[in-house]
Amino acid sequence: MTGKTALALALSTSLASIVQPAFASEDRAATETGTSLDIVVTATRREQKLQDVPIAVTAISAEQFVASNYKDPSELQYLSPSVQVSSSGGAGFNVRGVGTNSFNAATEQTVGLVVDGIVYGFVNDLGADMSDVSRVEILRGPQGTQFGKNASAGVINITTERPSTDRTYSVLHASYGSYDDTNASYRVNVPVTDTLAVMGVASYQNRDGWAWNPVRQENAGDRDQVGLKGKLKWAPTVDFDIFASVDYRRSYSSPAFLSSYRRLGIGSGTVPPGFGILDYGIEPGPNNTETGLASDSYQINRVGGGTFEANYHFGNYTLTALTGYRMLGRDAFATLGSTPITAAEGPVRVRSDQFSQELRLSSSGGQFIDFTSGLYYYHRSSKEVSMFAGDFGGLAELLHGPGALLSFSGGRDYLSYSVDSIAGFIDGTVNVSDDLKLILGGRLTRDKASSSLYTVEVEGVYPLTGMVSGPGSAKTANTDFSWRAGLQYNFTPNVMAYFTAARGYKGPLAIAVAGSSARIVDPETVKSLEAGIKTTWLNGNLLFNLTAFREKFRNFQTSVPDTTLLPPGFALGNAGGMKTQGIEVEFSVKPTPGLTLIANGTYQDAKYTDFLSACYSEYEPIQPPVTDDPNVVGACYTVPGTGLSYIQAKGSPAPNASKWNLALAASFEQPIGEDLAVDATANYTYRSDFYTNGVDPNTRVDGRGIVNVNLGVGAQDDTWRVGVFARNLFDKYYVSGIELGGFDEGSLVNVLDLEARRTLGVVLDTRF
Repeated sequence: MTGKTALALALSTSLASIVQPAFASEDRAATETGTSLDIVVTATRREQKLQDVPIAVTAISAEQFVASNYKDPSELQYLSPSVQVSSSGGAGFNVRGVGTNSFNAATEQTVGLVVDGIVYGFVNDLGADMSDVSRVEILRGPQGTQFGKNASAGVINITTERPSTDRTYSVLHASYGSYDDTNASYRVNVPVTDTLAVMGVASYQNRDGWAWNPVRQENAGDRDQVGLKGKLKWAPTVDFDIFASVDYRRSYSSPAFLSSYRRLGIGSGTVPPGFGILDYGIEPGPNNTETGLASDSYQINRVGGGTFEANYHFGNYTLTALTGYRMLGRDAFATLGSTPITAAEGPVRVRSDQFSQELRLSSSGGQFIDFTSGLYYYHRSSKEVSMFAGDFGGLAELLHGPGALLSFSGGRDYLSYSVDSIAGFIDGTVNVSDDLKLILGGRLTRDKASSSLYTVEVEGVYPLTGMVSGPGSAKTANTDFSWRAGLQYNFTPNVMAYFTAARGYKGPLAIAVAGSSARIVDPETVKSLEAGIKTTWLNGNLLFNLTAFREKFRNFQTSVPDTTLLPPGFALGNAGGMKTQGIEVEFSVKPTPGLTLIANGTYQDAKYTDFLSACYSEYEPIQPPVTDDPNVVGACYTVPGTGLSYIQAKGSPAPNASKWNLALAASFEQPIGEDLAVDATANYTYRSDFYTNGVDPNTRVDGRGIVNVNLGVGAQDDTWRVGVFARNLFDKYYVSGIELGGFDEGSLVNVLDLEARRTLGVVLDTRF
């Protein structure tokens, strides 16, 4: 899934509750208390004012999503300067320049995605139905002491709207724009009794592609999604309540991976450079938006599950039992890049199940010791079946007869993975005085992981030499203690400073690589230092926050280019070390009741401190220097007597990590007469250049700045609103990444982004 530049409201910590039409959430009090910029979050698993929480957290309200026509969590990168999304090598969140991107189903994300308290552990799936979102909290830095499994770089914590017994109501949102860009959702809340309420949610999203495919004579890049949810809330007494939900979502994209040729390589054997794209008039280059894909490539995800939460309140404490089940079915037909050659293509099928159980005890706050503690269990299993086959210039038929195909993984590969994790945790604050607080937290985790791989021969499919995957398996286990400690001091009721040190952890992995073997990926750890100051001025109408951070990772789990695979691709491995450090600034002011101005920015310097990576191709425009000294940094070294070569990438930038990120926004609302109001929002987001593969200078992606606007008129009581919007107003073209082409050595491809074209549209919201 590629990142999208939708209407970037670019509102971070200071703007979770700006004046916007309130069609997204019935309970606005959950995010607004007191003043217009006063925000309540649950970053510590207890409700607290955001300005009082000693954590770098960005709060994003439901109103922002609705007004901007955002569709899925991947677009959170346009709401917080510290969040980015990788779109090559597998989709994944990056926080402060750190994230994991991998297609391997055994992978765990470095930035956790949590929805209604449940960890979403499936790799390469950042999707979730956001049509009923209540609020989003982006917690930056290690969060493993509280938030489930593997949060060594941060957590995306999403809370959806819950049923209410107050009254019956319905909410409808519908928008339509360029390229059939459609976003529609409907939800209805029904009180059944004074203590029981139910809610139903339905949604539909669509986006047609604009990349032209002259081989198939059609546009490429279509996306669509449908979703259903059912929810129940029962509170028979003031001390006991239950929340339950079930959901199902189906998403479709074609092709499975949208790309275009940026540069021709040297070809392969009898196959010319570009595999025949020149025959269709395709001109490779940075601005090439034509794909030469001949196959019917697609990806279908079917995702669903259920959540059950029971809360018992007694005295100053709450006991919570939280059970979650998730499933994913992925059917895809992958192919060789964006070429007319039907080689290295075939079906991929993934089936995954996940179960988690958490038992949590929390204090209500305001005591000498405020805490959250609990036990956590997590299990995830996946099975994958894949087969990549094809032919180059009739070689298979020449060797094996008519109809024969070459296999690039030895036949049909069967891969399976399993992860089990159990943990105990406690995190809290010791209120030494009204102004001085001691922060302490710890988590003891035991992880187990296993994988297996075997290949079945397929009639008529013949493997290349050395490509048969023999039966193999791998197992690993590890016990680790992660912690957090710090101090918080309130200089005044409106000025708070804090300092924390933390150790984060991400468990080991046992992965299987088709066409290769089963292997172990070591656990990842991080030591983090963070200092911040949060200030409130002008009776809550001006906020200014400043955060400095430094994080050092050991055995960082990352996608490593593996040229031994056919076609060449990525396999998950370890970098010896990685470091990120920087400063985050958040500023918002409400000079008049109807006007809000925002300026948020992040400087982050994320780079490897130790990483033996594969050398990039000598046929690329920028060629790697060569050395006979294994200690030289930045040069390709070949081990004498072997074909093994590597490059020490110390000092190379982390992938997908822009150093400078800026978000500016202005929002205005003005009543017209007694019943109507007009609103307008203008936003600018900027991201400096970055590298898809930090080791390879040929994968440098230019920075970009995007402007978005939104205008509307509606009822002052929020019963209806109509508006117009423009995403990417000035039609700024950009690519999401630059990758190496498969087989065509020295070639480069553009990873295309559907939001790299202007989208104009209209929107309607009603509440009744």
